[in-house]
Amino acid sequence: MNPDFAARHPRLAELFGIDLRSLALFRFLLGSLLFCALCGSLCGLTAFYSDGGLLPRGWVMASDSPWRLSLYFLNGTTLFSALLLLAQIALAAMLALGWHTRLAAVLGFLLQASLVSRAPLVAGSADLLLTCLLFWSAFLPLGARWSVDAALAANPPPRDPLHISWAGAGLLLQILSVYFFNALLRSGSEWRQDSSALYYLLSLDGHATALGHWLLQHTGLLETLSSALWWLSLLAAPLALLPLASRYTRLALLPLLALMQLLILLAMNQGPLPLLGLAGLSVLLAGGFWQWCARHRPPPAGNLRIYHDRERPASLRNSLLLQQFLVLPQAQLLAAQDAPRARALLAANRSWVVIDTDDQAYLRWAALAALLRHSPLLSWLYRPAKLAAVERLGDRLHGWLARTPAAAAAASGREVRWEAPESWQRCAAAFLLLVLAWNAASVGWLPSSTQAVLAPILQPLRLDQSWNMDAPSPPRDGGWFVAAGRLEDGREIDLLRSEALAPDYSQPAIYDDGLRWRRLRERLALDAYAAHRPYYARWLCRQADSRDGPQLASVRLVQVLRATPPPGGATPQPEQRILLQQDCAARG
Repeated sequence: MNPDFAARHPRLAELFGIDLRSLALFRFLLGSLLFCALCGSLCGLTAFYSDGGLLPRGWVMASDSPWRLSLYFLNGTTLFSALLLLAQIALAAMLALGWHTRLAAVLGFLLQASLVSRAPLVAGSADLLLTCLLFWSAFLPLGARWSVDAALAANPPPRDPLHISWAGAGLLLQILSVYFFNALLRSGSEWRQDSSALYYLLSLDGHATALGHWLLQHTGLLETLSSALWWLSLLAAPLALLPLASRYTRLALLPLLALMQLLILLAMNQGPLPLLGLAGLSVLLAGGFWQWCARHRPPPAGNLRIYHDRERPASLRNSLLLQQFLVLPQAQLLAAQDAPRARALLAANRSWVVIDTDDQAYLRWAALAALLRHSPLLSWLYRPAKLAAVERLGDRLHGWLARTPAAAAAASGREVRWEAPESWQRCAAAFLLLVLAWNAASVGWLPSSTQAVLAPILQPLRLDQSWNMDAPSPPRDGGWFVAAGRLEDGREIDLLRSEALAPDYSQPAIYDDGLRWRRLRERLALDAYAAHRPYYARWLCRQADSRDGPQLASVRLVQVLRATPPPGGATPQPEQRILLQQDCAARG
């Protein structure tokens, strides 16, 4: 949008403008969460993302929508999938640091959409939300503050911290849509009448943490929390978009929404979804928040000076990076050769020099510790950095860097296009309308045929979102999964808990194999996913081939169902339901 848009439309600017510092915080949180999630995906690389695992490419392409696209469909080997996943991990790190930020966001989005389409059976709401957030991030100047790009670019980032664009509006509405449409889809009486939803959710096996089990003992508190959660989700978007008071309503909403996400994080095993919710809320931080932080930052007692070696471009690059990431705009960057004291220290010690506000000079690691003391974000690291063992290690690291050729200095001086081209913003505006129409159709505000029309556009990009978590009602029966294997000698073993023991149909004491495996077994128990069960059974057969002794002859998949009684009711006895009995003769 035009630079004078905020002056001509102050109300719209207040509603849809995003502070560049908030975008920088969002970028770091999004990139960090994506990095951690992808590292966790490496553990299931063969099982979920290769033809030798649970979901061969041919089956995924035949059973899912024809509009799904994925780079993982090009090759089914574990090596190829590992290369794609490692590339995405590198892009997530680049995004978090703000290095080649737009490129990292665009490629990261394409790889994330491919990853979700490769294994839809284990993809959850967090995976879909990550994809959507990366999509809007590709259009936004995420690297305009506190980034490698901002530190090293030849052209300065925008001075005005307020960013207004169609993509910015899309990101804001995307974050608020998750709450709003999820609340509308939660139409069951457990959410809207008797407020028992959290009770049933926490009663599901493996879903509650220690805090969740404690909350189950206080049904009155759970009812209050259930009602508050639903109403807050429903009203968050309308209140945040009030045309005359959005600044004040957001100020009240942000801590409430953050507390809601923290409650979900601490009480339920929901994976990264509540953390993503917290990351999304950072976008709603207005410029007034950062101005308040600046006002309450202790003013420097004097001149903080960072002296770099003019003859080593890498020295200037490192000084710029430290000034950017430690948020030290008041620090002066100077060439040591221009100051007699700094020049003498540089020549004698071959070290960069920091002269603190008390005129005390610091070298090597101690110089970094001195800067940490003044950082408004990382000052808490000052005392650990001053430990003798840390200082010795830091000095060795500095010595190694000083001897390393400064080939990376070429990274500085690159021209950065902070704002996306106008054609990109028009594209973002079109997708904003399409995504809103898709979500409106999901709650019946538009004809159901709307989604069929939009599918060829949104499904390849995994923007066909559905925020139906625990909707319309939470499940009223939980349970667990048992995979019983019969050996060729007639003995039976438990394929999930221990191959040395007979099948155990009792409730597991802990659920320690990860959220994706739990989601996989929960979905396999549903009739809608019955066609996927033979592939899981074949994978179990192949996994058992590596054991010594008699080979596995057949697999029996059993769901142990246990209905959740109403609050205060007696727990009924669990029932067994056989999902599949399959011979292991055909393991392919």
